[in-house]
Amino acid sequence: MKTRPEAALPAEGLAGGRKIGLTGIPAGGMDLGMASRLGLSGLYLFAGFAGLGVAPALFGLGLLVMAAVLHPRAWREPLPRGALILPLLTLYWALSALWGMALLPGEAQWHAFKDLLWLLAFVPIAWWLRGDEERLQWTGVLALAGFLLGMATHFDKGILQGARTGFQFGAVPFGLYCGTALLGLLLFPPKRGWVWPIWMVALAILTEGLLLSQARSAWLASALVFPVALAFRYSLRSSKRARLAVVLGAAVAGGAAFAHWPLLKARLALPASTQALVEGHVEDDNSLAISHRLWLWRLGIERWQEHPFLGWGIGASASLLALSPLRFQGQEPFAHFHNTYLALLVEQGLWGFALDLALVGMVVGGFVGSLRQGVPRPLGIFLLGALAMWLIWNFFDTRLTHADGRFYWLLLMGAMYSFTFRKT
Repeated sequence: MKTRPEAALPAEGLAGGRKIGLTGIPAGGMDLGMASRLGLSGLYLFAGFAGLGVAPALFGLGLLVMAAVLHPRAWREPLPRGALILPLLTLYWALSALWGMALLPGEAQWHAFKDLLWLLAFVPIAWWLRGDEERLQWTGVLALAGFLLGMATHFDKGILQGARTGFQFGAVPFGLYCGTALLGLLLFPPKRGWVWPIWMVALAILTEGLLLSQARSAWLASALVFPVALAFRYSLRSSKRARLAVVLGAAVAGGAAFAHWPLLKARLALPASTQALVEGHVEDDNSLAISHRLWLWRLGIERWQEHPFLGWGIGASASLLALSPLRFQGQEPFAHFHNTYLALLVEQGLWGFALDLALVGMVVGGFVGSLRQGVPRPLGIFLLGALAMWLIWNFFDTRLTHADGRFYWLLLMGAMYSFTFRKT
């Protein structure tokens, strides 16, 4: 099926030469329909509340999905290359849930199946974004504003004394979100003078949040990605504004690191019990995060080897860990294996893991191909940098079972995949 060339699509501004506003109305004033208005309203509602409130964000997500389904032109467009992976993965998840119920009877599998289906909503998000620079910019600004507002509404006085914090999130994912937002600020310095004070305040808040999260996985991801991303961003034709952003960012980071040096030194030191565990000596210490992860990874590998190809079924991690003797500080069972890749192998096996990789490969491959077609340099670096941070962070934790983790995935994958629809 071919899209009619004379039919105006919801974001035709890039391909057809007409500028499209945030509400989907071209500069000429022609209304593109209620579906377009609802879809874009849902997109911005979702972006603004992704870090602020789950219920409004889900409402916005449902609104944009419904509007995409109802839009008459959504059904006329040819499927992007590689999109066949979407129904295949959905079918595999459903079969995995049935398989898991046979191994570990319960309702966790179907709850996991419904949660996983939401991950595919990045496609309608991408369809509404369509690689439009203005829409992507507003989506990012709203997501950042909502995240900062969420921090303000969940403020804990304990952070004034340097206490570890995650605000409305867990401390470990909060570190990732702060790091991603910081990367965005550094790659997109303000263009107007009055924005610089706001930019500086946001930079200081996010830097402090990254440090006070005490999330070593987020620190590692930031340390590996920031230098490379900033070098690519500012290596060529660096303007005065760009150089100022780098200098200010370095000053804020250096000042924060100096102020929290005892905390950094303590968190980065390798405890003796963990060192013994790495060397193969058993240490019964349930108070150390690194020790937790080593034990959980060992258990996860053992469970995966029992069902290497099909896994234990989606949603099985919590049940498997509840049956194990491992306990958090000797009390509650762990909820996951603190490694997204290991969790996918344990639950979905090699076949499911391969399909999951194919899904990510479809998105990333399409985006990399779009880089040659005029994707703005800072935007391309930011999205690839955020992806790299997320991939590194997933070696040490998992968040796809939580709403905020799914929202992060949807925003990132939706933005990258949106360029697939750019010329349609």
